[in-house]
Amino acid sequence: MLYRLVTKDTVEERILALQQRKRARLAASQEVYDEKWKELKTRWQTGVAEFVSAVDTMNVFCTEQFPPWETIDWATWKPPSEPVPVIRF
Repeated sequence: MLYRLVTKDTVEERILALQQRKRARLAASQEVYDEKWKELKTRWQTGVAEFVSAVDTMNVFCTEQFPPWETIDWATWKPPSEPVPVIRF
């Protein structure tokens, strides 16, 4: 039988190697996490910005097309000549 001599030095070297491997794997994992988080954050911010822009555009359109009831001069008001694409509720 062949026995391997294990000394304190070889155990310590193995522990150091495992610790270095662990640190390298954690660093690589953190890099992937940070990159994926950055992508998610960018997609989220872009999506929210597009949504806010669409809502702002619709609000401007609705404000122009549907003034407050109390500001309309009903004696001179005429309905639109073409149907509007939306109706405010």
